[in-house]
Amino acid sequence: MLAGLFGAALLLASGCASNRSADSAAVQEPPPLQEVPAAVEAGAPQTQAEVGAEADQPAAAEGQAAGEEPLTEEEKDRLERVNRAVFAFNSGVDRGMLKPVAVGYDRIVPGPVRRRVNNFFHWLREPGNAVNNGLQGDLKGVFTSLSRFLINGTVGLAGLFDPATRMRIYRDYTGFDDTLAKWGMKTGTYIVVPFRGPTDVRYLLGLMGDAMLTPQFFIEPTSVALGLTLLNSVDTRAELLPLERAIIGDPYVFMREAHTSSRQNSNDKNSDEEGDDEFGFGDDEFDL
Repeated sequence: MLAGLFGAALLLASGCASNRSADSAAVQEPPPLQEVPAAVEAGAPQTQAEVGAEADQPAAAEGQAAGEEPLTEEEKDRLERVNRAVFAFNSGVDRGMLKPVAVGYDRIVPGPVRRRVNNFFHWLREPGNAVNNGLQGDLKGVFTSLSRFLINGTVGLAGLFDPATRMRIYRDYTGFDDTLAKWGMKTGTYIVVPFRGPTDVRYLLGLMGDAMLTPQFFIEPTSVALGLTLLNSVDTRAELLPLERAIIGDPYVFMREAHTSSRQNSNDKNSDEEGDDEFGFGDDEFDL
């Protein structure tokens, strides 16, 4: 993932860059009545094993109704041998190129300036947020994204400041990956992409879709768009520097599990939002 941020920059610069869960409250038909064994019907005593087996049947049925069987390690990472090789390559690129630049950027550029840069790139994402919210049928999200884009683009001086948050119009990001999930697409196979890092089929398609919804995609000349995208990658990589201390054990397994957990949380969030018509804003706050 660490080296992958640089790859995201290249994807964006080139212009190439949840499956909704079924209702958990879906009504199921009751199981057919089973014939009572003659021994029980006659009042014969049951053995302890028979009693235990009967007690386990409802629990097993409940577990199946709750969702799919948990994936095995092999099912979770079918391409592990190739993925590990790409992960090693990405880690080398990060150590030799992106991380040193990010460390220098973090040390040299003052904090207030980094926050302005961060705000600017968040502002550039708002048009894409509006489009994806529209594709998902979320009118509240469309209103929020367009409001933030207009307010921060004018009063906030081209997004350098974030007065919209002070007006209680909070950042509420979505992407083409979420749109594909709303349309019923599954996450797909876990893969590690060169210069990008841990991802999956749907997430990769989402990155490509989001890239074509950013202003950088339409900026000419291309060198200016590439410069903005690389600056965004360095700024994002600098933000991740403190998180490196959280990596324990095998870095490959750690990053894979982190990605898988994040994707599951995203799918759960999309599922929980189904049918939610409440018009309101989030309560996240961001510094100017």
